[in-house]
Amino acid sequence: MRWGRAGIGLVVVANIVFIAQMVRHGAAPKPPARKAQPQQQLEVENAALRRDLERLQQQPAAAAAVPAAPTSLSTLQPPRVDFRTSSANFTLRQTSCPIYSGPGYDKNRHPSRDTPLPAFEAPFTSTPQPPRLPLSPLPLADVSLAAGTRWHAAFETNREFLRLVDTDALLLSWRLNAPGFRSAWKLSKLRLMGWEHTGSELRGHFLGHWLSAAAMVVAVTGDAELRARMDSVVASLAEVAEAHRSGYLSAFPNTFLDRLEAVTPVWAPYYTLHKLLSGLLMQHTLRDGGSATALRLAEGLGTYVGGRVKALGVEKQFRTLAQECGGMNDALWSLSAVTGAVAHRETASLFDKPCLLGPLAMGKDALTGMHGATRPPSPPPLPLSPPPPPPQATPRSPCCSARSVGSR
Repeated sequence: MRWGRAGIGLVVVANIVFIAQMVRHGAAPKPPARKAQPQQQLEVENAALRRDLERLQQQPAAAAAVPAAPTSLSTLQPPRVDFRTSSANFTLRQTSCPIYSGPGYDKNRHPSRDTPLPAFEAPFTSTPQPPRLPLSPLPLADVSLAAGTRWHAAFETNREFLRLVDTDALLLSWRLNAPGFRSAWKLSKLRLMGWEHTGSELRGHFLGHWLSAAAMVVAVTGDAELRARMDSVVASLAEVAEAHRSGYLSAFPNTFLDRLEAVTPVWAPYYTLHKLLSGLLMQHTLRDGGSATALRLAEGLGTYVGGRVKALGVEKQFRTLAQECGGMNDALWSLSAVTGAVAHRETASLFDKPCLLGPLAMGKDALTGMHGATRPPSPPPLPLSPPPPPPQATPRSPCCSARSVGSR
């Protein structure tokens, strides 16, 4: 298809008119001009960064395993480690790793090869070491988007979308999947499509996203209408969980997990359960006083999953990780941190991927060519014999303070 000059001109004019209308109606206002910093302050900051960089570059390789005192540069970078020496601290064992993992994984078409990897403790029953550089997120209520900016406009658009979502449509697949369907449950006439249609193997994952997003918006704005809607959804999920009577909670049958455990084709059931578990945890952790119902549902699901994977055994469970499991380990580690339950910590460690994290712990590139969605949050596992912790450095005052995003 050829475009003449007149056709191209029409496209350009149409885009100009569209942008002009957006600006006119306030949909895309220009951000306020950034205030210039005094030249003297900039010179001081640049000089400090140069000194930090020079010090990092001059560190000998043997001393690189010991993190330096936090600086304005090193606090933004992970500690440098000399893997030539630190790998000696690991006990290695032969681990079978597939040459491919991700969508369409087939144990018959994608062979595995034995690889010497660090022997991580799984299930993890020890006491976790405290982090070397603990970081805490700013409370969402302390961060705001400046009114009149494009970011604030986008936030309000997202907020309105969360309000407009038909919650009965969100819950449809969950109610249909519950044993002993209750006549009191309302079936929405609206049917969600795409990955959320009632025949999709990924159905239910969007509800988890909605729970997370709603919890964050309410934490920032205190939106009473949205709070009531998300409380209603959590209460409805509790009814569905009660119908299952096992802690299991999902929009698809648990036979999907049977297929995953048999390493037969199925579209990412743990990917979906991760979204639900994260959403429930946010419902509890991001609101004043928490949500006892959301936490109870998260604990029930975590206990159910733990029973399955522990019964499967470590070696068989690790073989299932060649398929998409989302960030189940991240969500389960978070659940353990919230509840203090050792059982959830053990389950979380069984979702840590040795064929991904093992090479990374040895300083090898294990990421090139990997399917990204099969490798979401994967916190580092803990070795059987971890190296001794480095000496604690004297903390320095933080370099930054909370401020309104987009207000500069």
